[in-house]
Amino acid sequence: MTWNKPTFTKLKKLDHTFLRFGERIRQWLAEHWLALIPVIVLHAIAWRQITLRNMDHLDAWKGGGFGMFSTIGDRFYHIHLMTNKTFECSETPKGLRKKLSKTKKYPSYMMMESVAKELAEGTWVYDYKIKRDSASVVMLGRDEPLTQHHRMVRFDSVELQVFSVRFNKETFTLEPRLLRKLACLK
Repeated sequence: MTWNKPTFTKLKKLDHTFLRFGERIRQWLAEHWLALIPVIVLHAIAWRQITLRNMDHLDAWKGGGFGMFSTIGDRFYHIHLMTNKTFECSETPKGLRKKLSKTKKYPSYMMMESVAKELAEGTWVYDYKIKRDSASVVMLGRDEPLTQHHRMVRFDSVELQVFSVRFNKETFTLEPRLLRKLACLK
């Protein structure tokens, strides 16, 4: 079997076929270009989610299905009130739960700085309501008054830490990993 070199007429027919195909595509795009907008937008969002997941600390569960169920793990945060020698762990302020939840899913520096500034500007107290011998550190809400059960907390800065928990298959343990931390002076 020998290979026959294409003749000029065969190449011309092939070229003409591609031109007709290209013309049909151009015609379809001219008529239906609006149909491509959702496809392009969804691809852009998916590309951004994948990039932020791989390059930054975006949680795979954020984004409504683009990466859900791809990981087994959870995230949590710690709020520390710092002095020069000690630190106090605090409870989650009621007024900032929504912001802290967003920060936990994507701990960007801008979001963490915003939350840390709000935490540093808040009124922090030891709350002795539950037990007389021990107190929990809480931030009072805007309309919440000081009571006899409160004692002011002295601190120089607030540190916000976001952790990820991963399951280690070899040791069958949960291991926390610090993703990002940020401190804000009072």
